[in-house]
Amino acid sequence: MFQRIFGRERHANRAITEALYAQIVAAARQTVFYSHWNVPDTPLGRFEMLSLHMFLFQH
Repeated sequence: MFQRIFGRERHANRAITEALYAQIVAAARQTVFYSHWNVPDTPLGRFEMLSLHMFLFQH
C-alpha cells in the first residue's frame, strides 16, 4: 500500500516506507488510548486506531 503512495519503484523507497509504517503503528499502539480513552484492546480496537492514524497521516 505504501509503495503505491510514495512511488512506483519497488525498492527505491522501501526504507522510507518501512520507517513511516513503524512510526504510524507505534503511534497507534500507545497505551494511553487503551487505558485512559477506553479503546478496546482487541484486534478491532487496534485496527481502528491504526486506521485513524493512517487517516491523519494522509491528511
